[in-house]
Amino acid sequence: MSIKATLKILMDMIKRNMLLSVLLVCMSFIAIYMIDESISNYLYEMQIIDNYTNTYSEETERVNRITQQSMKEDKTKEYHDFLERIKEVDKIEYYGRFSTNNFLPENINLPETIKNDGIISIVITEKSTLDLGNFHLSQEEKNILKNYDKDVYPVFIGSDMKDYMSVGDTFSLKNKSEKFVVAGVLKKEAHCASRYDIGAYSDTLMDNKMLVCVDDYEGFIQDTSPAYIYYVCDANDNYEVSNQLRKLARECNYDIRIENVQETIQAWKASYGMSDNKRLTASIMLMILAIISVTTVITAMCMMKMREYGIMYTVGVTFSDIKKLIILYDTLIVLLGSVWAWILKNYDINRMYPKKEGTIRFFRDIWMTTHNIMIPIIILLCGCAIIFAASFVPLKIMKQKTPAEMIKKGE
Repeated sequence: MSIKATLKILMDMIKRNMLLSVLLVCMSFIAIYMIDESISNYLYEMQIIDNYTNTYSEETERVNRITQQSMKEDKTKEYHDFLERIKEVDKIEYYGRFSTNNFLPENINLPETIKNDGIISIVITEKSTLDLGNFHLSQEEKNILKNYDKDVYPVFIGSDMKDYMSVGDTFSLKNKSEKFVVAGVLKKEAHCASRYDIGAYSDTLMDNKMLVCVDDYEGFIQDTSPAYIYYVCDANDNYEVSNQLRKLARECNYDIRIENVQETIQAWKASYGMSDNKRLTASIMLMILAIISVTTVITAMCMMKMREYGIMYTVGVTFSDIKKLIILYDTLIVLLGSVWAWILKNYDINRMYPKKEGTIRFFRDIWMTTHNIMIPIIILLCGCAIIFAASFVPLKIMKQKTPAEMIKKGE
């Protein structure tokens, strides 16, 4: 039977069974969409954790974060007393603080889109935190940090700012008396340790930010700014060091909380069912359920059309032709459902994370990476499995019957 004839019969089948075909497409859509949703979320969380882990130049088992519990101005003295005494703990290899804030540089010809926002995010940090975060600074840039003028703060601009500012440019910030000089340009996707938890760490991406390295940290930002303190020690000393720091905090009448980065990652994995592979297992079970459900319905439909296939046999249509017909029908059903599901998920991502700069862009990029690259591959594999199963089962049943039996069975 020619391809033209096969397609004609296929279209006749769809027209005669339009409602059933639409229901099959809907079932395929629901199955593929749920697979897309489940796998996208799983891959998204995996990528978030991977990026968060790669934020640190140190092994995460060695990195600890002190979060200050009190933001009250009357605790400023206690806060500085505690900071001064951290150096008493000899097993801490180094520590540093940083904060984030929003400033608009003056005397810089910035585009209107940035001016309208009125802010540029800046990460303010001590030089010691450069040993902690993966800033990807060149040796020349590191040398600038060591030898900069004490009256001018060095600034490393994000890669998105390099078209508007150049190395050596000096500028000031609104509401700030200090002067700043551009000491270098951060490479794409440079990271620093976050003030926030894993799921909200993307403010540390330096694509469109500037890094202000200062020695006189308190002289630059407000004393009560929500700065986090990171310290690095041997992983075996974490417990002992944290106990000493808590003792110092009590002596300074200051409240602290200490978190180990690796423990935070493990807790995040556990909360999302990733530490014991529950998330992955659920996704795999969902794929199996989708294959079984669609296969069952298509098989039932083929059994209902057994008499029609038997008549085809009697007029000279071969089993190979019927095989092609069923495979084409199954492929069309799965293809329509998959495309519909993929487009809807794409719409959902664009609605949740519109195409723009900053933090939203980062989350959007992660979603789009998983959705546009990995998900089509997974959908293709699932679709092939559905087509194979939905074609193999009814064809296996039909192959065991004679045309007469098929006609009698369909009566």
